[in-house]
Amino acid sequence: MASQSLRTGCGRLSACSGGMRAAVKCQAATQDFSSLAPTANGLRAPTRGQTNGVRRYFADPGKAAQWFEATAPEESSRAGAEAGSELDDGSRLPSYEMTGHLQLLRRSLGSRVAPTLPEPYHSEMGDRGGGGEIGQSYKVGDTPMLDLSFMSLQTGVKILAKCEFANPTGSIKDRMVQYVLQEAAKSGELPPEGTIVAATSGNTGASVAMLSAMNGYKYIVITNEKCSVEKRNIMGAFGGEVRVTPSGVPADDPLHYQNAAITLCEENPGFYDLDQYGNQLNPEAYYHTLGPEIWRDTAGQVTHFLAGGSTGGTISGTSKFLKEMNPDVKVHMPDPKGSVFYEFHVGGVPEEELCPGSYQVEGVGKDSIPPTMHFDVVDSMVQVDDLESFQTCQKVAQNTGVLVGGSSGLNVFAASKLSATVPEGSVIVTVLPDSGFKYLSKIYNSEWMDKQVKKHEQAALAKGNIAEAR
Repeated sequence: MASQSLRTGCGRLSACSGGMRAAVKCQAATQDFSSLAPTANGLRAPTRGQTNGVRRYFADPGKAAQWFEATAPEESSRAGAEAGSELDDGSRLPSYEMTGHLQLLRRSLGSRVAPTLPEPYHSEMGDRGGGGEIGQSYKVGDTPMLDLSFMSLQTGVKILAKCEFANPTGSIKDRMVQYVLQEAAKSGELPPEGTIVAATSGNTGASVAMLSAMNGYKYIVITNEKCSVEKRNIMGAFGGEVRVTPSGVPADDPLHYQNAAITLCEENPGFYDLDQYGNQLNPEAYYHTLGPEIWRDTAGQVTHFLAGGSTGGTISGTSKFLKEMNPDVKVHMPDPKGSVFYEFHVGGVPEEELCPGSYQVEGVGKDSIPPTMHFDVVDSMVQVDDLESFQTCQKVAQNTGVLVGGSSGLNVFAASKLSATVPEGSVIVTVLPDSGFKYLSKIYNSEWMDKQVKKHEQAALAKGNIAEAR
């Protein structure tokens, strides 16, 4: 694959595959819910000892459609009023049924799915044969969907989340890496027993490592110091090389992890650069896999899709598919405070003037605008700070028994805020990109979290926001 090109600027890396830059539309968001705040007591969640939120599970085909049929807005409103539980402060939880079961909406085609779906990409790889095809892999995709409607701030609005941590290496990146390597092997760009190089915040590197080990490839993954020790260990466990570069360097610095990967491939022409930030196979992978799954899992009833972006592959490809199925589907993109996406798309700041800040949430947000981030599908954005993301992770864990990573917390927090602004009967779908087991030394470590709380308080006091510091 052709190497990317560097361009100078304030924290800017302009990069594309094969020298062609994808068109990116910078237009004002049609809706901005960034000013909305959670309730005074934070995100509503069941108190200790209460039954958790909606907990149905659907193991049989067609159950998803029946569920959506059975919980029409007027019915769910009435049922919710009856099921709502009182909190210690006398307020009531957002309405949901108290069934006591973890709800996993399995992929199913229901009677309410009117449009005919295109033939999906088959993620199961066949036996390795001629033509340099990748043949060995665990099953990727077709992940369950978790109902997080107890986080909804409005009666009758559902929040559903695809459990992407259920993929083989514990993250959504298995979809993209499997798809990209399969296509590269078919085209001959990735020769048998070749070396794969990937710049990564950790999850892509783990996927590359697993597939390389299973199919006889060598690999070199390059990350930065922000990457958790758990993810570094996973990437190295499959026998390849893990290189760690400094964090916080400008996007055009030679030590930036993306630039380190570019340089390595330029010095070794036989290496294959996965180039997840410039390779348009990235969003294409989600167009063919995650998009169709969400449509099927919700029986075509999804009204809003929400996901943060880093490479932009997930939100770009998935949103493209969903909008093709129903142009009325709205796409909302949360962004960590410190990332440049919000300032670029909503603020209209020219790319060469973007100056990124620092943030701790991994695998989401960016210090530059990658060609795989297609803003033309994004309807609105919201900024979320680190502490909001991490505390939401803990709330999800304590109320569902599901351990998720920081980008999942960002998505769920933003979905909760969005739920207060959408019409009754809306179905918000988001993704839980990776497992919380990859962040035991951070999000689920009390000492590390205490430091994040203090940092948040100090930042609030520095801005004169005493209420937020409390």
